[in-house]
Amino acid sequence: MNQYVAGNGEQQIKMAVDISTNGFAWTRGFTIQEDGTKMPIPNGVSDASGDIRLMPLGRAVNLQRKSIHIVTKIELFWEDITTREIEFKKIGARYIFDDGTDGHKEFTTPDQVINASGDFSVVYLLMTVKLD
Repeated sequence: MNQYVAGNGEQQIKMAVDISTNGFAWTRGFTIQEDGTKMPIPNGVSDASGDIRLMPLGRAVNLQRKSIHIVTKIELFWEDITTREIEFKKIGARYIFDDGTDGHKEFTTPDQVINASGDFSVVYLLMTVKLD
């Protein structure tokens, strides 16, 4: 599992998501509590680019032992499956965390890349980062 050491201070931990695609993308972030409860991250929603601009997640001390779960939906709209498959292979993602004990840290490989439709027209990227 991906891990980011936030620390136990009062500083704000920040997060950003950068999605690279020629399709349309939407990203949403959630905080997962220790008991598994998911809470949407306020302002943790992207536009059609899939990107979430650098934003505060909360104080480091309050984020310990929680996880951040990030879901991106991408729609590839070309008419033929061959072009959609080529565009699928070009999809990239960067998950950026900052201002914790780990400093600036980037993750570039989602936990899962799902070809949901089976024909590369709808793709999901799933990423979870454990905060300590």
